[in-house]
Amino acid sequence: MKNLARTTRRLLAITALTLATAHATPEIVPTDDAGLADFISMTFSADERLAEDGIRVSVNQGIATLTGRVTTLNQAERAVERTKSVEAVRGVISLIKIAPARTSDQQVGAEIARRIGASPGIGTSSVTVGVRGQFAVIDGKVGTWDEQELAREIASEIPGISMIENRVEASDSSARSDRAIRWQIQRDIADDPLHDGLNISVSVNGGSVRLAGEVGTTGEKSQLIHRAKVAGVGTVNGDGLDVTRSLSMEGMTGKVPSQNAIRQTLNDVFARDKRLKGADVTIDLQGRIVKLGGSAATAEVKAAAESTARGVPGVEIVVNRITVGSPDRQVASVGTGE
Repeated sequence: MKNLARTTRRLLAITALTLATAHATPEIVPTDDAGLADFISMTFSADERLAEDGIRVSVNQGIATLTGRVTTLNQAERAVERTKSVEAVRGVISLIKIAPARTSDQQVGAEIARRIGASPGIGTSSVTVGVRGQFAVIDGKVGTWDEQELAREIASEIPGISMIENRVEASDSSARSDRAIRWQIQRDIADDPLHDGLNISVSVNGGSVRLAGEVGTTGEKSQLIHRAKVAGVGTVNGDGLDVTRSLSMEGMTGKVPSQNAIRQTLNDVFARDKRLKGADVTIDLQGRIVKLGGSAATAEVKAAAESTARGVPGVEIVVNRITVGSPDRQVASVGTGE
C-alpha cells in the first residue's frame, strides 16, 4: 500500500511540475483555468477507479464542470471528490452521465437492499428500496444523518443508478457502536482520493478515535481528523499520524473551508448551474451537513441541486428535502428486513 501511495503521489507531483512549466506560472499547480483543467484531468489518469472513464474537465473562475459517461454514480462522485480536493478549485458541477443497468429493476433494488442490510455502519433493518429505470428510492429510519448518507452511498455503487431519492429519516441519535464508527471512518478514508494508497489505522474505544499512519502534509492530517468526527464520536486523537513529505501530492493537500467560505461557494455554484435556473431551492448549512429545501419542477432538477451541493469543498453530507412539482415516480419496494 505504501508503494502504491508513493507511486501515485509521485506521478501527481511530476504532472504538476510539467503543467506548471508548460503554462509558465511560478506555482507548482497551475491556477489559470486551462492549466487547472489539465491538472485535474491528469489526476484522473492516476486514479485506478477513473483512469479508463474519459471524464472531461473545464474550469471557469475556479469552478470546475465535469462531463462524460461512467458505470456508477459512485464513480461520478469520486471524480467530484478528486476535483474538489485540488487547492485552487472552489466548487464542482457534475454533468457526468451514468450508463443504464444491464439487469432488471427488481434485481437492482434487491442488491441495494441487501448491501444496506449487510452494512456494519447502518444500525437498522427497516430500510426499503425501490427502483425504476435509473431512479432509486430509499425509505426508512436510522439513528443518525451519517447512516442516512451511508445508505445513499451504498446505493450509488450499484451500476445503472443515476438518481437517488433518499427518504430515510434520522432520529438524530448519536448512540452508535465502536464497530459501526470504525467501519464508517475506514470507508470514508478509502473513498477519499486525497488518501489514496495510505495505510491509516483506525481504532475506536467508547466513541474515542485514534488515527495512526503516514500522510503527506499537515493539511491531509487535519482533514483526516476532521473526517473522523462522524456521528457517535466524542474525541479524535491524531497524534499517531506522521507527516512524510515524500508522500505529499502537489495541489491536493487537504482543505477544511470556513462556514462562510462554504456558504459563499454554495451560492456561487448554484447560480452557475444552468440546470437549477428557475428552481426555488433553499440551502441550510450546518457544519459539514447541507440541508436542501424548497421546490423544483422535476426529479432531475432536484438531483442536480444535490449533486452540485456535494461538489463544494467542506460539504460531506447532503439532506435533500426539495419537493418536486410533478408527482413522484412510482417504484416497487424491496425491504432489507422483515
